[in-house]
Amino acid sequence: MEAEKPQDSLVLSLAGTFRLRTRSGIQLPITGEYPKRLIAILARSPNMSRSREQLIDLLWDTSKDPASSLRQLRHQLSHMIGQHGASISACGNVLSLEGVTDETGVSVPAGVDFFEDAGFGTEAFEDWLRVERMAFTVTSLVAGSKAAQISPARRQRPRLGLLPPLSSGIDTRGAVVGDWISTSLRNTFIANDFVDFSDLRQGGFAGSDLDAVSEVRVTQMGSMMDVAIAAFTNATRQCLFSQSLTTRADRTFSPNRQDVAEFIVNATSGIERALARLARFDMIPWHEAPLYELVTRMFRMTRTDVLAATAALESFESEQNPASVLAWRGFGKMLLNGERLTEDRAATLAEAGSLIARALETDPMNPTALSVAAHHASYVLRDFECAAELSDASLRIAPHSPFARDVRATLEIYAGNIAEGAKQAHLAASFAQNGPLRHYVEGSIVIAATLSGQHDTAVRKGREILRARPHFLPVMRHLFASLALRGDIGEARDLLVTIQELDPAFGTDAMGSPDYGLPSQESRRLVAEAVRIINMRSGVGGNHGGQYRS
Repeated sequence: MEAEKPQDSLVLSLAGTFRLRTRSGIQLPITGEYPKRLIAILARSPNMSRSREQLIDLLWDTSKDPASSLRQLRHQLSHMIGQHGASISACGNVLSLEGVTDETGVSVPAGVDFFEDAGFGTEAFEDWLRVERMAFTVTSLVAGSKAAQISPARRQRPRLGLLPPLSSGIDTRGAVVGDWISTSLRNTFIANDFVDFSDLRQGGFAGSDLDAVSEVRVTQMGSMMDVAIAAFTNATRQCLFSQSLTTRADRTFSPNRQDVAEFIVNATSGIERALARLARFDMIPWHEAPLYELVTRMFRMTRTDVLAATAALESFESEQNPASVLAWRGFGKMLLNGERLTEDRAATLAEAGSLIARALETDPMNPTALSVAAHHASYVLRDFECAAELSDASLRIAPHSPFARDVRATLEIYAGNIAEGAKQAHLAASFAQNGPLRHYVEGSIVIAATLSGQHDTAVRKGREILRARPHFLPVMRHLFASLALRGDIGEARDLLVTIQELDPAFGTDAMGSPDYGLPSQESRRLVAEAVRIINMRSGVGGNHGGQYRS
């Protein structure tokens, strides 16, 4: 039997530590992390409501009976807050927080963060907490008020050394392979520009100067060869990352072979991610975050993260990798335009062009700058010849960069070469499995699948991406078209409404504008056809909300 509606409303604040009180000022003794997390998640959700499945995903990783755990948690929480137990109500599959006012953003003391006593939770909870912490500061951040008060003091990039490779076997083949792999690792770390890298095969940092060291080991076993890449803390030799590949020890082996290249690039990304976790980059405030963390947050593709990360990059200064910083700033401007997060889109794109030009002037051989410039040339300028030249230059330097490959994929798609775009998109995805760009680059797979009529593939991959990146507009637009064209009318109609909340021009004549964020005229045609199908199936004869207006 449900508890009665609360007689007195409650006031919640998550500025600093969790505090829940009555209107009369009596603090309610909420103890334990799970009760606090449940209240906090509901309070920050639309209409203060969440489905049971969403709550279970956010709160538990390994519980054998999470549904039972959620029921017990709700019962426990009702008991803890006494007469206010009905503040969490259940209606079918949805739990709602009622009679509670969220005053988290009211009278915030200086120097506090959001929900500081949240503790460490599931990966989904950590993602939610990170987004909310960014939202806690983003309004004032974008306005610039905090930037004027805080002098950026960036956390230094992790310092990583590459040890000489170790090999064992009956001949020198292992030593040669070890050196090949080590050199490819070095080139990938340097191209990414996220760590302060030193090749100890050639001298460099020593002793306590390093945060971690990486190493390649090659073991020959008859006709087979085991290649292992590992990273350790420099002080204690704690293993941070380890991955191995078993392959034939013959002449077919090459660092450029697809399976070997994937192994090297994903090991590099895994080590970068492990170093970020070691330094707890995900828990530090925006004004201290290094470039890796800002790029990681930007590619989560939530509106809050994109706004906050691009704003933080505005005040980012680095003597170590200035061209990369300028390039990512320029890319962030294009992302603001593409995701409809700026009012003056023309000015934002002009600023992007200026930043990218400065990046190339600073370092004409920087692969990130070349890739971003190629994306600008194809996406903004529609100069596909220039874009191809810039992309070629980037891929010569960093052929296994997931970002460079994705830029090439989108360039081919924009130019109408869908099959080649799909090939490059799958290559990019294979190189991005351990890095922050994974879901972003997989978006190109969805676009290429929709444009080539492979709607089952587009729907399967699009749904998968949107579970992780719910408001990724390029994926949403093409998933909508594929859903409608293969007959999933109800889901397509719901997605259309969601898209138009983010992008009111979608499905209207405004899509015909040259600067509208669709990759080709074929995308426009497919979306228009999808909206026509929705209208026809819905019996719509006029032009009104959520429908195509022509």
